[in-house]
Amino acid sequence: MKRISQLLLKYPHLVSVLVTVAVFALPLAVWLDVMAITDQSIRRQTAALHSVMDNLRVYYTHNVIDQLASDSPTVAKHDHHEDEGAIPHLDSL
Repeated sequence: MKRISQLLLKYPHLVSVLVTVAVFALPLAVWLDVMAITDQSIRRQTAALHSVMDNLRVYYTHNVIDQLASDSPTVAKHDHHEDEGAIPHLDSL
């Protein structure tokens, strides 16, 4: 630390150079921080969307595809849970 202070006393113009470098480096640091925050946010949103899509696939498989495999004829109905072989009507999804 003593060396740095002696260097700055010997070359006082270095203080202005260091301050200028710090002022110009600040926007870069802020930009990198915003990019990291944005990346984390996108990753969380992607994970949430993945979970929603998985739940939708499970719902579709359980309520539509499993009903198609039955021996009775398939019918699209609003109350598809009550009838064997019935699948959800598009308006009820």
